[in-house]
Amino acid sequence: MNKLYFLFSLLLTHGFLSAQSFSKDSVLKQFQYYETHLATDSVDLSKRKITKTKGLYKVEDRFPDGSLAAILLTNQAPTGRLYPSILSLNEFYPNGKVRTRVERGAGSKDKTEVVHFNNGNVYMESEWKEGKWNIVKMYSPEGEVLAENGNGTAVLLSDFEGERTLETGPLLNGMPAGKWEGYYASGDFFFEENSSEPGRVSGTSYDRQGNKYAYQENMKGVTFKGGDKELFHFISRNLEVNPGKMSPGRVDLRFKVDKEGRVSEVESMTKDNPGLVSAATRMVMATNGKWNPGMKRGQLTSMYYTLPVIYRLQ
Repeated sequence: MNKLYFLFSLLLTHGFLSAQSFSKDSVLKQFQYYETHLATDSVDLSKRKITKTKGLYKVEDRFPDGSLAAILLTNQAPTGRLYPSILSLNEFYPNGKVRTRVERGAGSKDKTEVVHFNNGNVYMESEWKEGKWNIVKMYSPEGEVLAENGNGTAVLLSDFEGERTLETGPLLNGMPAGKWEGYYASGDFFFEENSSEPGRVSGTSYDRQGNKYAYQENMKGVTFKGGDKELFHFISRNLEVNPGKMSPGRVDLRFKVDKEGRVSEVESMTKDNPGLVSAATRMVMATNGKWNPGMKRGQLTSMYYTLPVIYRLQ
């Protein structure tokens, strides 16, 4: 099932204290152990049901066998795999147990998220405040508390260029801090970094060919060549306006920018205003090659980008 709201799966290793003890065998065992306890299934979007009441949309997604995969409450009609502006979300495993609960406070951008293992035990409690996620508590699949008040040792199961990676290090006040190390799913070394505070790091990573990369940022997002001002000018010059087929408004498009700055997988966040969505999609495709790709730990990587496109009557 889609993992858009599995925002960053920090996996605390039961009894694990030091990343330096990781061998290839232990890396592979950690992948298998946690992926087994977090395993789920794909959603059949053809079985989606959307109902609207008092300006809010209730979305029900199903697994291929017809069992409930997710219930979402939002103020915008969703499309495809993307969920816009979540008010509440409940995701489920194929066995019927709750996978994820997300709640947003009334009139607030703050959110809380509780993720469960597929045996029903709580895995992670986190909160979104001031534009970032903070881990509050984490548990092992057996229910042992592994971190409280955001402090403990963590392992991040992530993705890099289509391959799973295992990243491990301490948490401090809900954020990664101190020394972190990472490994590819094969067990080969990926990176080593140190941070005195969240967001400030000094590290070295290695690609699959063994090339070495030094970095000072563990993540750098996609940017338009020439900056935001040039992006605004490009939109204004290339958005084909057809008042007879589109209404004033805003659409948010999500798309992938690869390591060469090429655009693919353009998708609207909502079904509203299809004329504007169509025009905005053509405009985004025309930006092909005009992006600076994102970077993860010093290496170029494919990354998704969300672009708001606004059309107003003059």
